[in-house]
Amino acid sequence: MIEHIVQLTKELVAIPSVSNDIQQLHAVIDHIASEFKNHPSARIKKIIHNEKPSLVVANFDGKR
Repeated sequence: MIEHIVQLTKELVAIPSVSNDIQQLHAVIDHIASEFKNHPSARIKKIIHNEKPSLVVANFDGKR
């Protein structure tokens, strides 16, 4: 598990995701979402605000 976290961190750091590069921000969000897509309890929601993406990953439905 630790090795996977270290590898994921290396992959994310390698993506140049400065705030004004919308395409790269989407690449980071998509990469993280792909890590959770097969997790049975993961609820993934991509949000776009002012053209910039963000990601919410939760293990329950709802807004709390």
